[in-house]
Amino acid sequence: MVKLPNMVDLSRWQGAVSWDTIAAADVKAAGIRATVGSYYTDYRFLENWQGAKANGIARTAYHVVRPDKPYATQMSRLFAVLADDLGELPITLDVEVAAGCNAKRINECVQWCSDHIKMRTGRRCLIYTAKWFADGYCMDGGPAAWLASHELWLASYPNNTPGYVPSLYNPLLPTGAKIENAVIWQYTDKGIAIGAESKSMDYDWALSDWLEPYLNPPAGYPITLTEEERGAIMSVARKLE
Repeated sequence: MVKLPNMVDLSRWQGAVSWDTIAAADVKAAGIRATVGSYYTDYRFLENWQGAKANGIARTAYHVVRPDKPYATQMSRLFAVLADDLGELPITLDVEVAAGCNAKRINECVQWCSDHIKMRTGRRCLIYTAKWFADGYCMDGGPAAWLASHELWLASYPNNTPGYVPSLYNPLLPTGAKIENAVIWQYTDKGIAIGAESKSMDYDWALSDWLEPYLNPPAGYPITLTEEERGAIMSVARKLE
């Protein structure tokens, strides 16, 4: 039985965070908000990013996708914030904001950002979403293609009361998603805060077989692109916007 939670996720809304307290609770991984769209950087990102690393917690930086904003500008902001520390886990795209866009635009934005991350880092990103959003906003003649081609971090709350701990790994799957791709389950947003100023925080269950290899980062990551490669990426970005 996995001790739960083995992962948490947070942003500025949790206030100041004691990462040594989180590590002492046997939390192995953390999702940390970096950026939103093309216009916002979480002002606690750097302290959280560095604090988690200093305490041996594997990290994924997450970017909240805004399909109504220029794709390339969003990715430029994200990578400027990350600089040369991309984290141990793959970067995450948080897909839960439609911003008035239709499914075609949302899916195009998600796929373009994912492709950009793959070109920049050599690894395909994680996608955080939920059935209510994927089924309600991303259906375009069928399920979004990215649901079947990415590892997923799924939000679903079967019993969203403080202190709830699921006994079985059972996230609610969006239509078109594969259970084998569901590697992280955010099972409550009302977990009792661990080492944070806020009263609550998100609790996540990352599958141990998936998580374990990332606790020792693979050799050769991140990949450094040449200026020519970066120019080619940005040329494609400008054409798509």
